[in-house]
Amino acid sequence: YLFMAHFTDEYLKIPENHWWYVTRNEIIYLLIVKYSNSDNPCVIDVGCGCGFLVKYLHKKGIKVKGVDSNRSFVEYAAKLGVDIDVGDIEKGIKTYNKYDVVILSDVVEHTDTPNTIIRNALLLLKENGICIVFVPAFMFLWSWHDVINFHKKRYTLCELERLLVSQGLDVVFSSYWNFFSFFPTFIVRIFKKVLGIKTHDFYSFSSFLNSFIIFLLRFENLLIKKGFKMPFGVSAFCVGVKNQ
Repeated sequence: YLFMAHFTDEYLKIPENHWWYVTRNEIIYLLIVKYSNSDNPCVIDVGCGCGFLVKYLHKKGIKVKGVDSNRSFVEYAAKLGVDIDVGDIEKGIKTYNKYDVVILSDVVEHTDTPNTIIRNALLLLKENGICIVFVPAFMFLWSWHDVINFHKKRYTLCELERLLVSQGLDVVFSSYWNFFSFFPTFIVRIFKKVLGIKTHDFYSFSSFLNSFIIFLLRFENLLIKKGFKMPFGVSAFCVGVKNQ
């Protein structure tokens, strides 16, 4: 419990303008706009953390509901003026609504039963709805950061695609993401592993460096929007359509 509380405290220290949040929010928004079958999609962000993506999508005019199993995140979101509910996708989320888009951003890697999560996500989707799934990529990038984030696994893109297809989703687009920080991440994690350094990767950067990384990843996001698939990256993602 103390370990979990420490992780939550560190997580909540990450500012909203951190390059990770800014660029991840933007790529998810671009994927919703490009692949959703609705002009006015109804979205649910499952495992939404403290609600930064929910807040961002609201500002973009998208109707979105946030759900997370961590009550500390839900309480923190309320302080930010973001209304999210407590819910655990692994146990199933009860709702009277069906959604055009289900977002699972860094959720699947937290379980030994990913099939259950995808299956339960499908229950939330309308016919022809889309499921956007992001996961950390490549087991050779495994580090203490994964341990303190309670990860069970890092995925290759092929593994993620097979997972979605096995549960009845048609993958319409997939790619690695965070290509431009792949090599720095790889070097840092190898360095830490060799020296036995056990620290998280919740780094604070200078305003200039933070802005520079945002610039690079916005360029990457633009390439992905155009349909370009990244050959590798720190994350992998798929957009799957629910079969009729």
